[in-house]
Amino acid sequence: MALTTPAETLGFSADDEFPEVYGVLVDWPIYNKTVASILAMRNGTSSLYTTTSFGVIGGEMHASTRQAAKRCVRVAADCLASSEHVADYPLPTKGRVHFYLLTYNGVRLCTSAEAGLVRGSDPLGVLFNAAQVLMAQLRRQTQEAKGGWRGKVGRLFNRSLSPDQLLSNAVADHDLAEVEAQLAAGADANACSPDHAPVIAVAASYGWSDIVGVLLAAGADPSLQVRTGKRGAFRGPLLSLPAANGSLETARTLIAAGADVDAADATSLTPLMCAAGQGHEAIVRLLLEAGAKLELRDQEGFTALIFAANRGQAAVAGILLAAGADVNAAASDGSTPVMFAAQHGHEETVKTLLAAGADPSVTGRHGLSAIGFAKQNSHVYTLALLLEAARESG
Repeated sequence: MALTTPAETLGFSADDEFPEVYGVLVDWPIYNKTVASILAMRNGTSSLYTTTSFGVIGGEMHASTRQAAKRCVRVAADCLASSEHVADYPLPTKGRVHFYLLTYNGVRLCTSAEAGLVRGSDPLGVLFNAAQVLMAQLRRQTQEAKGGWRGKVGRLFNRSLSPDQLLSNAVADHDLAEVEAQLAAGADANACSPDHAPVIAVAASYGWSDIVGVLLAAGADPSLQVRTGKRGAFRGPLLSLPAANGSLETARTLIAAGADVDAADATSLTPLMCAAGQGHEAIVRLLLEAGAKLELRDQEGFTALIFAANRGQAAVAGILLAAGADVNAAASDGSTPVMFAAQHGHEETVKTLLAAGADPSVTGRHGLSAIGFAKQNSHVYTLALLLEAARESG
C-alpha cells in the first residue's frame, strides 16, 4: 500500500521540511528467507514487518519512534541522487538491501550490498543505520509482550547482528546484563551505535554510570572525542556529556578511569565550562578537585566564570571565585563576567561578582561597561547595585 498509494491520497504534499521525499521503505534480508521491511513516513508513522513472523504498525504513539521515523525520511532525501525510478518492487536477494524512496513523483530505488552498509563503506550506510535505529525503537515497543530481546522474535533478528551491534542495542536499552554478555562474547567496548556514536557516549549521555563503568572496565577509552554523524548534535570530549547533563556519578566514573578533565571540543569548550554554564555545582566541585584549570578559554575567550555569569549561575560563580577564578578576566571583546551578568539582569550573580571585586565601570571594546549594559536593557535594580558599587570604589 505504501508503495502504490499516491502521496495526495495519504494527505502529503511538498513543503519546506519534506520537499521531495515523504517516506522510505527498507527491505532487508535478516535470516534465511526472512525479509524485514521497515517503513517510515514523514508524519512519524512507522511499521516493521517480516515475511515469516510478525508485524507492528503505529510507532507514532511513542515520541522517540516518531523522531526516528522522521529522521529516516530526512536521511532518505539525501540519497535521491543515487536512486532510480521504478514501477516494480521485488524483495531483495540474499546479501542485498533495497531502499524504496517514496517521492511526490513516484517511487525510486537505491540498492546496496549489506556487507558495505554494515562496514560503513557504502554511502547508503547512513540511511541503513537510520533504519536500524527505527527498527530498534519499534522492537522495543513490542518485544516486552513477546519475551523481550531474548524472545523468539528477538532471536530471529539477533541472528543477523554482530556482537558489536547487539552491544549497541543492549546499551540503548540500558540492559546491563546483556551489555556484560555481549562484551564477554567479544563485542568491542569502543563500538559505535548505528548513528556512529560510541556506545559509551550513548550511556554517558543518559547518565547510566553502571553501563559506563562496565564499558570502561572492558577497555572503553575514557578520553575519547565523541563524533557523531553529520546530523549529530554533539562533538567533543566524552566527559563533557555528564558535565552538561548533570550526571555526577558518570562524571566521577570517567575521571576515576583517567578522563582528561581539561579536554576540549573544536571550539575549546571544556567540561568545566559546560558544567558551569548549566549550574551543576557538584560537578564543578568534582572537576576542580580533579585539577581542572580555571582560566582556560573557548574560542570567544570565555572562561568558566563567564559561562556561569552569562547564565546567572550565582552559586557556581561563587564556587569558581572561591577556587581562585579571576573575577575581571575578559573575553575576546573585552567583556568581563559582571558585564554578562548585568546585561541579563542576573542580580544575585552581579552581587556575587561585585563582592569578589568585579569592576562595574571598566568598558569592553564595544564601548559598554556593566553599568552601561544594565542601563541599556532597563535592569533597574541591577543598575542600582552597580552604581552603588562604583560609588563605594571611588
